[in-house]
Amino acid sequence: DLLVAETLNGSLSTGVLNVAGTLTVVAGELEVGRGQGGGGASNGTINLLPGGSITTNDWTKFGADIPFGPHGGGTGRLVMTGGTFNKLGGGNVAFGVYDATGEVVQSGGLFNVASGDLYVGAYGVAGIANYALSSGTLSVGSGVFAIGKSGGATGTLTMTGGTIVKAGAGDFEIGEGASGTLTATGGLMIKPVTTSANAYDLVVEGQSYRPRQKPSRSKEPVIEQPPQTKRRNARRPRRAA
Repeated sequence: DLLVAETLNGSLSTGVLNVAGTLTVVAGELEVGRGQGGGGASNGTINLLPGGSITTNDWTKFGADIPFGPHGGGTGRLVMTGGTFNKLGGGNVAFGVYDATGEVVQSGGLFNVASGDLYVGAYGVAGIANYALSSGTLSVGSGVFAIGKSGGATGTLTMTGGTIVKAGAGDFEIGEGASGTLTATGGLMIKPVTTSANAYDLVVEGQSYRPRQKPSRSKEPVIEQPPQTKRRNARRPRRAA
């Protein structure tokens, strides 16, 4: 495993990792800001800079606590001003797990969850995560994309710019057994449409909604245009004699 700041048996720790080159976690997990054993909270940050690249192949956690024994909390941050973050292999990506806090500030680059799920706040009432996207791209493949996942966690995604792409069959969940909030004041959200079997459900507070799709022979996304408003020619009033 690669650990950036870990609280073990009450000893506090702080760690910062700046990535401008290539970082590959070949085996094991990446955990940033992990609390363990109680007595304090760790504070870990990864800064992904323009031209940098991070690849993981297992569980990837920012703000990670253990599910058993005394909890230590912890805060894990990912600050992306550019570069590429690729999640491959097994496991999922989670921000704010159990008693920990996860934070993402993305103002550029590509965060790509090609394999597994993405959880923004998961598995506990004290699991809190905030994802701020102002530029760049957040992409989730066939896995689940959950803002607030299970156990009463709290997840928030604020989008003021950039692009979110959700492909594949995994659900897009906002508050699934947890508190989830998505606020979008700018940017673009894309769901590529290929076949009906590739559809996904949008789950909001446990209620499932499936976007309507039109059959298409091409692989390009289908965009429904708003209906055109018909104008009626109004008669001019006659002038008084």
